[in-house]
Amino acid sequence: ATSTDVFRILSDVTSTGNVVFKVKANGDIVTDGATTLGTPADLAENYPSNEALSAGTVVAFSTTTESWSLDNGETTEGTYQMSTVRKAKYGEEALGVISTRPGILLGGNTTNGVPVAFSGRVPVLVTDENGLVQQGDYLTISSSTPGYAMKAISSSYAIGRAISDATSASTSKVLMVVENKHHEVR
Repeated sequence: ATSTDVFRILSDVTSTGNVVFKVKANGDIVTDGATTLGTPADLAENYPSNEALSAGTVVAFSTTTESWSLDNGETTEGTYQMSTVRKAKYGEEALGVISTRPGILLGGNTTNGVPVAFSGRVPVLVTDENGLVQQGDYLTISSSTPGYAMKAISSSYAIGRAISDATSASTSKVLMVVENKHHEVR
């Protein structure tokens, strides 16, 4: 196949002067249409962490920081001390959940970065301390196990809503829609 044929296969564009997708020299990607992602169904951003965090772990900001640069360290302008993340503890507000495989990942130049899901569907570690998690249950940070979620049975800050059932007692993973909001029990 010629390079023109490959372009047509990749872009499904057959007329000249109709650019719908391009990659600029600075790395920016431009598209004039909708973008559809497959199986990975969450939007995540890398945040630095000083501890090992596995996929599904609920995280919050820690008190430590690391340097982060808007221009990947090429200049000192735009350099910030960014909070690191750690396992979330009961009573805190969660930042998000460590993504298993993000559909979109921001902040790729973050040293010691871990992908924190802010939106979409993501597996999350859960306990059964407030009962077995079932579809539709709001989830909050576990009161006994840092980094885990539990069924919210009282008004609290919810990290999301379960869209699958826990398969066993004790600890497991469920699929959750990230919602990060205050939840009032009715």
